[in-house]
Amino acid sequence: GTAADEDIEATDASGDDGYATAYPAGTARPTASNVNTTGAGDIRANLVVVPIGADGKVSLFGFRTEDLLVDVAGWFTSTTTPAADTGRLTVQPSVRVVDTRQSPVVGFGPLAANASATLDVVPPLPATATAVVQNLTVPTSSAWGFVTATPDGATAEVSNLNLTGAGQTRAALAITDVPANQTVRYGSFAATPLVVDIYGYFS
Repeated sequence: GTAADEDIEATDASGDDGYATAYPAGTARPTASNVNTTGAGDIRANLVVVPIGADGKVSLFGFRTEDLLVDVAGWFTSTTTPAADTGRLTVQPSVRVVDTRQSPVVGFGPLAANASATLDVVPPLPATATAVVQNLTVPTSSAWGFVTATPDGATAEVSNLNLTGAGQTRAALAITDVPANQTVRYGSFAATPLVVDIYGYFS
């Protein structure tokens, strides 16, 4: 692959604002950040697409961050790969499929602590979709916690969105595999409302 699709999580113990940047190994570090923290104890995650260096590596830089966690979600192929419809990214106008503050989807209300709910993502996606590109938003958090989006039937091993206390509004982009039953499961560590907007899909 020529670019990696990664979820980067930064934790801040310095008490000052910080940030993290991912970039191709062997190149100059850019002046832009990929994820930003806002004080001691803050935990932030963001989905990042970053080119891979000539040596097959990606460099990470953290400023006023204590720890960086990286989960690889996928990759893009190079121009030397034969053209094919498989793995093609299709971007579409955003569709709000869940907003638990409004009239909830049947069987999908605000998430209870350590609970999850499932959503059939076809439609608005076509039956050929193998992964969904979506934005997850917690409009008002109740406590420290995290939210996960996983293919139904899979075990959630990493978080997609992190919260460090009550009263926060956090959003994060996520790419999630769509399993054979065309259903994605959303889970939360703490009780929370949830908004899900779909932006596109991979075939």
